[in-house]
Parts: sequence; C-alpha cells; structure tokens
Amino acid sequence: MTDATPNFCFNCGASLPQGANFCPGCGTAIQAAAAPPAPAAPVESVPEKTPSGERRQVTILFIDLSGYTRLSNELDAEQVHALLERFFGKVDSEIKNFGGAVDKHIGDAVMGVFGAPVAHDNDPERAVRAALAVHAAMVELSGEMGRELTVHIGIASGRVVASGTGSDSHREYTVTGESVNLASRLQEMAKGGETYVSEEVYQATRKLIAARTIGEIQVKGFDSAVTAHQLDGLLATGDGAQTNIFVGRQPELKKFKGSVDACLETGRGEIVYIVGDVGIGKTSLLKRFSEIARERKFAVHEVAVFDFGVGKGQDAIGALARRLLGIPAGTAKAKRREAAEKALNNGAFDQSHATFINTLIDVPQPPELRAMFDALDHEARSRGRQAALVALIEGTAAKQALFISVDDIHWAEADTLNDLAVVASALNNSPVVLVMTARRGGDPLDQVWHNRIADVPMTTVNVGPLREEDAKALAQTYFDKISRYTLDCIERAAGNPLFLEQLLINANAQHTSEIPDSIQSIVLARLDRLDAVDKNALLAASVIGQRFGLNMLRHIIDDKNFDCAGLVKNYLIREDGSDFVFANALTRDGAYDSLLQAKRRELHKKAAEWFDGRDSVLHAQHLDRGDDAGAGDAYLRAARENTDLHRYDQSLTLLERALELTDDAGRPRMTLYRGELLLSAGRGEEAVGAYRQAYDMADEDLARCDALIGQAAGLRLTGGRVEAMDILARAEQIVEEANFTIGLAQIHYYRGSLLFVDGDREGCLSAHEKALDFATKADAPHWQAHALSGLGDAYYARGQIATAHDFFNRSMELCRSLGLGALETANRNMILRTWIYQNEWDAAADECRAVAEAARQIGNRGAELAARLGLGWIATEMADYDAAKRHLQSSLDIARAIKMKRFEAVGLMNLARCLIFQGKRPQAAELAREAAGICRDTGMGFCGPGVLGVLALASESIEDRDKALAEGQAILDKGCLGHNFYWFHRDAMEAYLESRDWDGAERHAEALATFMAEDPLPYAVFYIERARYCGDRQQPQ
Repeated sequence: MTDATPNFCFNCGASLPQGANFCPGCGTAIQAAAAPPAPAAPVESVPEKTPSGERRQVTILFIDLSGYTRLSNELDAEQVHALLERFFGKVDSEIKNFGGAVDKHIGDAVMGVFGAPVAHDNDPERAVRAALAVHAAMVELSGEMGRELTVHIGIASGRVVASGTGSDSHREYTVTGESVNLASRLQEMAKGGETYVSEEVYQATRKLIAARTIGEIQVKGFDSAVTAHQLDGLLATGDGAQTNIFVGRQPELKKFKGSVDACLETGRGEIVYIVGDVGIGKTSLLKRFSEIARERKFAVHEVAVFDFGVGKGQDAIGALARRLLGIPAGTAKAKRREAAEKALNNGAFDQSHATFINTLIDVPQPPELRAMFDALDHEARSRGRQAALVALIEGTAAKQALFISVDDIHWAEADTLNDLAVVASALNNSPVVLVMTARRGGDPLDQVWHNRIADVPMTTVNVGPLREEDAKALAQTYFDKISRYTLDCIERAAGNPLFLEQLLINANAQHTSEIPDSIQSIVLARLDRLDAVDKNALLAASVIGQRFGLNMLRHIIDDKNFDCAGLVKNYLIREDGSDFVFANALTRDGAYDSLLQAKRRELHKKAAEWFDGRDSVLHAQHLDRGDDAGAGDAYLRAARENTDLHRYDQSLTLLERALELTDDAGRPRMTLYRGELLLSAGRGEEAVGAYRQAYDMADEDLARCDALIGQAAGLRLTGGRVEAMDILARAEQIVEEANFTIGLAQIHYYRGSLLFVDGDREGCLSAHEKALDFATKADAPHWQAHALSGLGDAYYARGQIATAHDFFNRSMELCRSLGLGALETANRNMILRTWIYQNEWDAAADECRAVAEAARQIGNRGAELAARLGLGWIATEMADYDAAKRHLQSSLDIARAIKMKRFEAVGLMNLARCLIFQGKRPQAAELAREAAGICRDTGMGFCGPGVLGVLALASESIEDRDKALAEGQAILDKGCLGHNFYWFHRDAMEAYLESRDWDGAERHAEALATFMAEDPLPYAVFYIERARYCGDRQQPQ
C-alpha cells in the first residue's frame, strides 16, 4: 500500500491541509479521519424494481476504478476477478447505504442512481455523500489489497426515463437520459481520487459541500459547454451560505385590516391584490384574510381560476355567482333555477337581470325569452352578464358586507379579467372587499385594467419570504421542539412556506432527518411512499387537471371502488364540494411531469372517453393531449356546440386549435367557418379577412362561392356596399355555372338587403323574390325564412304594409320552428310597425310592451329601442304626450348608447312631433333640425323625408315650411324607404291644413293615396280623409 494523505476528513468532510496530523474541523486524527463514515441516517429498503416507465428527477453517480488496464497487466485473471469482487462489494454497499440503487456494472465501472425507483427529497446530497464514502472505502480497500486504489467519479442530476428495457426474454430496470451521459463524461474527465459534479448537483448541494469551479468545459455529446465543479469535501458545521433575512406577514395583515375597516366605515369597496412567487404563501395569506373578514361579520365567498380541467360551469365568474346565490357545486339545473328565483324574490337582483343570472349559473333560458336572447350580439351578452353579476353583488352586499376572493388570476383568460374589471369598477357604492392573487412575473392586470378601476381604492400586497422566526413558528406546528433537522428544513426552504410545509409533512411520513432537494423530488418522494393503487390514481388525476371528480377518476383507472381517502390523508389532495382538488399546483405538476409521454397519451385518451358526451371542450382537449388523430374534429364539434350557445370567443379559440391540427384538405372549410363565427361575433372586418383567406385557399368553385358570399355579408356590416355588390356578381357567375341553387338564394338575399338600404325598392323586391324561389327549390328552410323576411322588408320599402305584415308573419313562424332567434326578433319588430299602420293600436301596444320588457331582461337593446319607438308613436297618436315623451326619451338614450344614429334620428323626429302637439314648436323645430343633420350624415333615404315633414310642421314661417317640404319631396322622387311616404305626406297635410292651404293639403292627400293604391292602410286613410274633409268644408276640424 502506498501512503496517501486524503484531501478531506471522512468524519466531518472538512478539507485537510497537506501534511496535517489532525482535522481542523473536528480535531480527529488523520488516521481516524480516514475511516469511512457511517450512513447519515437509517436507509429504507429499496422496493422491488418495476418495469413500468415514468419520467423522474434523478442523480446519476458514475464510479470508475483508476488504472484498471495497468492492474490487468500486472495481475493474473483470478486476481483481477477477486479485486473486482472486492471493489464492487465496497462501491455497491456505499451506494445502497445512502439510499441509491446500483443500476449496472460496466467493466470496472459502476453506475448508481439516486431517485429511481425510489425518490428521496435530497437525492443530490445522498449521491455526493456516497461519492465521498466510496473514496474513503478505496483507502480501506487499498490497505486490504496492498496497493493504491483510487476511483474517479462523475455526478449529474436531471430528468430521465426510468423503465424496464430489453426483450421478452430479458428485461432490466434502468434509466436513460442526458444526465446519464453527462455523469459518464464527468467521470472520464476526473482524475484518480477526484469527483466532478454538474452545475445542477452543485446548486442543489452548495450549502453542504466544499467545491472548486472548473469552469465551462466541452463535453462530448453536448452542443454547448457545461459548467463543472470539483468536489473537495463537506463544509464544516456552521460554514456555508448565510441565513436569509425574511419578510414577515404582520405588515400585510395590518394593511388588510385597514382595508376591511375602511370598507365597513365608508360603505365603499376596496381591492386587495396579493402578488408573490410560486409557493410563497399567497393562498395561505388569502385564507387568513378571509378569517379576518369573517371576524368582522363579512359574508365570505371564495373562488379560484384553474389552468386546465375545469369544464362547464366551474369557471371563476360562474362559481362566484353560484356562491353568492348559495348554490353548492354539483347542484342540478332545476335546483339552481329555484335558488335564482328565490334570490330574485328576496331582492338580491331585479327582473331585468334574471336572464343573465341564468347564463352565469348555466341554466337554460325560459322558452318565452329564448328567441330574444338568441338575437343578442356577443357584446350585448357580455354587457348583460357583467351587469347581472354587479347587480347580484350589490344586492347581496346591501344586506351584509362581502369578502370576495379570486385565487390564481394569472391563469385567467381575457374574458374573466374583463369581468373582474367590471366588478371591481363598480365597488365604489357597496361594502365589498375584492381580493385577488397572482404569481409574480407577467402581471395579468395591465395598465388598461388599472385605468378602468382607477376610482376604487386598491392595495397591492407583495408577499416575500417568511422571516426565520415565522418559519420556526410554522415548524413548531409539526414538531414540538426546534431540532437540527427543522433548522435544516427552514434553511432549505429559504422562506418559502410551501416548500417548508412539504418538507415537514414529508419528515413526519418518513421519520428521518433528510433534507429535500427540490419540489419535484419532494413530490416524487411522496408518490413513492404511496401504495401502488393510490400512486396510480394520483398520476391519473394529474392528467385530468387541478380539479377532478371521483367518478371520472374511477373511469380512468378502471376501478369503480376506488376512494380518495388515502390521498386526502397524505395531504396530496383535498375535498372541494363533490370534487377533489390537488393540495397545490406543484403537486399536480410534479406528478404529471413524472409520466412518460406514452402513459400521458393513454390516460388523456381515457379522460377523453369520460368527457365524450359530457363536455365537448374537455373531450377535445384530452384527445389533443393524447395525440389522438380525432382531436381536430373534436375541436370543431366543440366549436359548433359553443356557437349554438353564442360563445363566439371560445368557439374561435377552439376553431383555431382545430385549424392547427387539421390537414390541408380541411382548412378551407374551417376557415369559412371562422369567417362565420367572426360575423356572428360582430367583428365584420375580421370576418371579411377570414373569408378572403378562405377564398384564396379554396380549390373548388362552391367553396369559392361560399367565401365570396361571406365577404359580401361582412361588407354589408362594415358599410362596403359597393364592393359587396361587385363580389355578389362574381359569386353569382360561379353558382350559375355550378347550378348551386342554395348559393343563388343567399346571393339574392344579400343583394336585396343591400338594395333595401340603398332605397332601391323595386330592385330589393326582385332580389328577395328570386331568393325565395331558389331557397324553395333547394329545400333550404333556413334561407326561406330569410327570403320571406327580406320580402317583408321589400314590401315595407314600397309602402305595402299589409303585404309586408304577411311576409314577416310567415318568416317568424318558420324562424320559431328552426330556432332562428335573431331573425325572429327582427321580424317581430317589423310586425309591430305594420300593426300601427293598420290601426291595431291595442295589439300593437301590448306587443310593444311585451317586447320592451323581454328585451330589457335579456339586454337586447336594439329590440328594446324598436319597441320604445313604437310605444312613443302609439302614445302620440293617442294624445298621451307625457307617456310618449317618456318612451321616446328612453329610445334616444338607447340609440345613443349603442350608436344607432339612424334610429336616433327617428326618435328625435317623433319627439319633435309630440312637442308640436303640445304647442312647443321652437323646441320641436330644434330637435327636427338635429335629426335632419344626422340624416345628412348617415343618408337621407332611411328617414330624411319623414324628418323634413316634421320640420315643416314645426316651422313658424311659410318660407321655412316650403323649403323643408321641397327638399323632402325631392328625396321621395329620387327613391327612399316607403315609410317616408306615409310620414312625409301625413305631416305635410297637417302643415297645409294649419295654414288653411286646402289645395296643398289635397295635393299631398292625393299623392299618398296614389302611393298606397295597391295596399291601402287604415292609418294613412284616416289622414287622407281628414285632409279631404277639411278641404271640402274649407275649415280645419
């Protein structure tokens, strides 16, 4: 044996100066210090290896006997065999003593694994200690063999695949991955007696070891240089990094108490925003805030945003609405409706919000309101839902101050953040404290969000690490005394309470003094202590998402009797209503990351089976994550289902993913559908862009035709009528050549709609007649309904109101059978007008009131606008001028709010007419001039002559009267919508009668009679006969 002074103490691990006789760290004599250390703690037995594959975080130890070639030359084969037997015995023993597994012997080398098949919380530390023990064992073996023996060691940490590999006749459990290669290369680079460790191992053990940085080195098999460190030994007790100075929680609690006290004192709302790193204690602080709120008699409602696996009815906003209404998770729809009705009766919100409360709690609309709701555009639905939620919060807060918490808003989508902004901005007038939490980095609340809530007090709480004394207090909830182990845990956790709690819970389970290395290692260590059934169940649950139901989990693991008691007992999950939720997101993520890709795909497909027919979105998402070929079609089906529910934004998101997954052959049709969705969402310009893209992608004529028709429909919304007409002409040429009858029906319908706006009455009628003819030939009831409605518009434009009424009725009946709510509502509004023209005053008034109320409840402001105009018109004719002004002012407010300028002009016109009959001509003339200005900006063909007729009636000079009437007559002669003929001639007759110009009145009576000769209307007949009677008697009546 050659004498060799070791470079570290095998008793305490301290570095030894050259020539030293005693260890400077512990005082042990060098000879004693050279004795190998005993294991730091009792080591559990390694369970039988299993061939099932998984992804694991491990530390790899490669140990190679130095100078083996020389030894082989110096010794005979029998001596070499005996040496290797002794060598492997020493090395294998040390690896196992520190909780590792011997993966294989390769010639004179040993590969050890820490973290598979059993993980520990401190596998890098165990590997380092094992390496030092092996070096010490070589000193002992050198003495036994009478010659110097050294080893060179490489250690690396990283993710690997652990599984059984081989053939049917021979399989062995092993690990494969980049860290295996790195450990081998580091071992090759180290010299005899040296250990090289990777950067990952160094970072995990740097408070424990003495090491020198070698620097960046080029390693075979790696594209870029890696950082290596040479292990010199363990640090002496007390050395290493200094204890962090932690931030405590008392300032945060003080801030919050100030917020809730101010809320109670002023009756105004407050926002508290908790921000911090993963695991730093945001949720725990939130729970403490809720306890303080309860102590101050707040009603507490807590919800969370989940990143995956939520499903229908479990979104944060919907969950908040259900909690405010006292609806437990999993409650049937009938019971949810009962709870909403009870809250309505108790004054939590009023009837105008009832319909949108239904959407928040995922309850179908009642049949009598369904069509009206379907007619709403996307923006109106969003406004209505938000207004209903605000009303519910305000109504509930009126009885008891509210504490509302929304955890993990960093997962929130734009719609949820928008809803929260609306809620937050409305807190000024209610005693509500809204608390939200988010992870640090990538703040989900941008400056626009903050600007929207600028008037509401907001406190941001930045959560830092726990102070040491706070960490000790937390540790004492697990151990009565602060031991060296708990101090190690506190230091290792670095003030992160989640890390610390995991370490302490883990220690209770193991009854050992091990110090964990990382959260991933913690999760794997806890998974490995579960029995096989519970472990497999938890892995399967991680695939479902943060929240899962027991029945779906049983389906996925194919065990109808499984219960979650063991997982709850081990603090891995917790009950949440009828479901279960992972104790924290890191536990779920760690479990999910440990699954091999093949196993993930298998479990996602099992989850997809469960959601098939239950939740189309989650069905598609799980197929997608399972790499199933049917995922694209599933996303498309989910998009269509959400379209039927008017969830256009979600439909678009689903369709985008479907487009990513589909092959080139399916992309044109999906892009057409994208245009349809954008059109339904009121995003006309984007819709035109999508249809143009679909046209460029189309490889056959019918697809090109659909794309052109879609472009025309979008341009109709955006005001590009000239371009739309040109595009329809191009489409018509294609469909005529292809004999595509339904395409012709669509083309003529949109052409007729464009001509209606242009005031081309004859062209509009001709186009819609053709549309109906082609739709009937194609047996396309959807387009028949549209064509019938278009014919109603055409006859209305011609002034043939009774005929128009019949067509609107026919279309509405067809709409009801087909579920075309938006078109049904449009027909209903036009029917109101036709009843008025037929002097069906009572029926018209009853229908107007019904539509106005239903529209108010639904939030369909366009429908309510039409109904209010109708009620104002009827009240004016009935000489109930106060009621008329009330309804007309309401119509103006709505028209201005939704920027419908043409209907604002109609409202001003009718309000001016009402003021005339009250003798307020100057005010009436001012309103009529304002209406005329709007008409000149938006087009005189819609109601310009009608406005000018009212202006003539309000004029106090003959000159002004005649000027207005001349301009109005010129527009009639040029062409405009038919109702202008009735309005203009009606008021012109009245103006001439007031000035006792009987001939003028007779001229307009004759003109109106001629216009409506084919379809006389009682409303107009009354004014015509009145003018003629007065003319005959030569005196006004």
